[in-house]
Amino acid sequence: MRQTVVLLTLLPTLHLLSLAAFLSLFSLQVFGFTTSEAVAAMFCASHKTLAFGLPLIQTIFQGNPYVASYCAPLMFIHPLQMTLGSILIPALSRYSSKSE
Repeated sequence: MRQTVVLLTLLPTLHLLSLAAFLSLFSLQVFGFTTSEAVAAMFCASHKTLAFGLPLIQTIFQGNPYVASYCAPLMFIHPLQMTLGSILIPALSRYSSKSE
């Protein structure tokens, strides 16, 4: 139970920090991205898929009795990415339309 609480606290925090870091990075003039492109790049850089992660974990930890525990963070992060992204869409839409 404790591990689940830690995962449900730590994963959203880390995901939001990575979104903010990537948006800040891609908004730099060095890359030459427009604001809309920086928002799109932020989502592309921070999101990971179950289709890649689960087979990789199962291959690396094949035969390990704790493989389900290793898959838990990935199983939590996938829907979390979609939920947080959906919540952020109105603010990011205003951000990108304001500067263009």
